[in-house]
Amino acid sequence: MTNQVPTITLPNKMPKIEGRPTYETVTLIKRVAYANAMATPSQQGQYRHLGVVMPPAEYAALAAAPIPWVQPVHPGRHPGHGANPTAAQITEVNRVHNTAVEEAQLAAAVENAIKDQILKAVESTYFSEIEDPLLMHGNDTVMDLLDHLDAIYGTATDDELVENKHKLEAPWNPDGPIETLWTRQTRCRTMSLTHDPISWNWVIQAALLVVKKTGLFTLACDQWEERPAAQKTWDNMKTFFNMKDHLGRQRLTADGASY
Repeated sequence: MTNQVPTITLPNKMPKIEGRPTYETVTLIKRVAYANAMATPSQQGQYRHLGVVMPPAEYAALAAAPIPWVQPVHPGRHPGHGANPTAAQITEVNRVHNTAVEEAQLAAAVENAIKDQILKAVESTYFSEIEDPLLMHGNDTVMDLLDHLDAIYGTATDDELVENKHKLEAPWNPDGPIETLWTRQTRCRTMSLTHDPISWNWVIQAALLVVKKTGLFTLACDQWEERPAAQKTWDNMKTFFNMKDHLGRQRLTADGASY
């Protein structure tokens, strides 16, 4: 049986990073790499090929990953069938060998595709420190590239952290989906977690202020503020204002009435 190297299609585009990487852009690259690794099935559970690109300690910390990722290794040449094998033994040896080859080739194809994405997304200058003079990045893994970005550019500066907090209260254009506001707020909080964590309560209050400033959710904001404190969770807020936004868009008139 001939094993063919699989063709990998990555569902998420890696954005081009202009200039020096920052904490925010490095985090974005990691998110896309992780999502793309999970897009191709593997024999190792629900996280698929995530273990190819995620550090072992980080992978092991995932709640649903009790079994460590085992990197598939190409078994090499077919071992042969020994002396006087039965038909069943021949079939089983072939199956085991072919499965090992296919799993190794698939994992390598996933890694190479994501590695290619990263090298195209970040200007070569910012990988020059780990580039081999002869082999370039031929021996570098995705983890090598991400580790380098993390170590050199992955620490947020004080200015970036201040700017991140300010983004929570930046205006939102209600002509676009309200989901873009939720995404922005969540990303701002995520960026803060390894430095000066922003509480969900702060995220909620900032989002409410942003929504109020549009002038379109006056009644909805009043109704939200009348709720018991225990009900004012982030998930409840998104559900509540998603509904109000949907209804408001259906009945919005030319006079710009509040939702």
